[in-house]
Amino acid sequence: MDERDTETDFKLMPDMSMTTSIPRNADIAVQFNAEMWTKNGAELQLQLVIGGTPVEGTVVELTAESETDVHSYILSAKHLNPEGNILLAPIEIHWRRQGGDEVGVADRAMNLLLKTGDVPDLSSPPNLGRGSKMIEPQFGVRNLFTI
Repeated sequence: MDERDTETDFKLMPDMSMTTSIPRNADIAVQFNAEMWTKNGAELQLQLVIGGTPVEGTVVELTAESETDVHSYILSAKHLNPEGNILLAPIEIHWRRQGGDEVGVADRAMNLLLKTGDVPDLSSPPNLGRGSKMIEPQFGVRNLFTI
């Protein structure tokens, strides 16, 4: 079903919501695929919303090169539910128009990948040395083999 939007405030994209339980220290990736169109230079923006709260840093801009394009994008959030309480939350994709006249989506799909963070995420360094985020975690002696 085609959906049209002329609003400039984020709102839930129709049929792009699912509710799931979020385990302790979870990582979530939401794959979004859609046939979209724009009019007069409008841009379609997406944002990931979990439990009614927008996820910081997940606003993406999709621009049609022609009247209709197909886009695929992955939105993600890390370290959710650090306390480990039972958490049942809706995972949603919100959308809005930026500039131009109108944006729209036709066929669309949303896939959710959910990973439990049983071990520390080494791609996120610990807060060492006065809050520097550039330090890679390393403890103890490491052998290094280079070619």
